[in-house]
Amino acid sequence: MDGSETPYTDHFDALLAVVTYLASTPYQSRRVPHLARDLGFDTAQVRSVVEIFRGLIRQSRTTDDDGEHYYTLHLRYARRPLPTKQAGQDAKNEPLSSQEISGLLQLISSMVSHEKETSRLLLAQKDQLDRLSIELTQRNRGLVATTLTTLVVALIAAAAGIVGATMKPHPVPSTAAPAAFSRPA
Repeated sequence: MDGSETPYTDHFDALLAVVTYLASTPYQSRRVPHLARDLGFDTAQVRSVVEIFRGLIRQSRTTDDDGEHYYTLHLRYARRPLPTKQAGQDAKNEPLSSQEISGLLQLISSMVSHEKETSRLLLAQKDQLDRLSIELTQRNRGLVATTLTTLVVALIAAAAGIVGATMKPHPVPSTAAPAAFSRPA
């Protein structure tokens, strides 16, 4: 898979062309270079489609002399008759009916709609999270300012208390001796 969260949307044109072609071609299966040539798409685009959409498109087990796999729609492959042992008899594989092709195209269109709706919801959720993040950041700034103000006021009050305690006049001891130690006159 290419890692995209919207493969049907990202590959819509090429997927539509490949599915339609494989559904209606008289060939049982096709290789990527021939698909690309016949459809007028870049080989890399077609290869990407046949690799990503394995649920729709079947890759053969065998390859040609160049190492290229053959591809067909799973629906057409499932309808292939079992190989016959009679000499000179080719296996027939009729193209899909217009109803079957329409069903596949509706599936692809539904998947595109689903991806777009999911993307829209994810974007709305991201916007909401961004707004909440900004709001929390502003609240945190307000709390930090309030906390710093409270701390500064507490430090000033503590400093004033210390200064006040050190500035308090202390009683000066008198030079006169206490009465218990005085001499009678």
